[in-house]
Amino acid sequence: EAQEKKRREQRLREHLAYQDAFIGQTAISLPRDTVRFLFPEDGSFDYLQRKEISEVANVVSLKRMQDKHGEFVAVQVHDVHGNYLGLQRLYDRFKKFTVAVDDHQFDGAHCIIGSLTDAEQAYVCEGFATGASIYLATGVPVIVAMNADNLKKVVREYKRVMPDLQLLNAADNDAWKPHVGNKGMMTALELHKDLNVRAV
Repeated sequence: EAQEKKRREQRLREHLAYQDAFIGQTAISLPRDTVRFLFPEDGSFDYLQRKEISEVANVVSLKRMQDKHGEFVAVQVHDVHGNYLGLQRLYDRFKKFTVAVDDHQFDGAHCIIGSLTDAEQAYVCEGFATGASIYLATGVPVIVAMNADNLKKVVREYKRVMPDLQLLNAADNDAWKPHVGNKGMMTALELHKDLNVRAV
């Protein structure tokens, strides 16, 4: 029990370091790392350039930051009420979330590209790059849920708090994987059956 308490305190310290650096636009020291805010993202980061979504930096408040893994674009994720839950960190060749302090902390976590204010329709999708591409092509707001399992939780929350908002699932057509199958398509079928959200 004492060990778990200590591990939780370490997770909390790390979580808060990223949060404080992001919100306070500063540098926060950890025992084996320093989390630094560098500047508001301007679309020049290699990942955004490679995905051809640089212009999304004009739509979403992204920040260029740095830690022991290198530079990354920080995307704030929040709950359906807009409360901060953490960051998705987009490095050039991989992605990470800020550490969860407790189980299920990121349930329902997402970001919004565009504005849902007065929107009649919105896309939902798993990945940030997919969401950015959809928004830049259509101008329709996109709710990015980060992964297939979380997508179902996010959709349920929006069905509850914004029942008149028409949601369209920009489903991932994943390659078939042993023991998993096509996760994106399976999730799309579940969303259509359980929540009447059609895939496009």
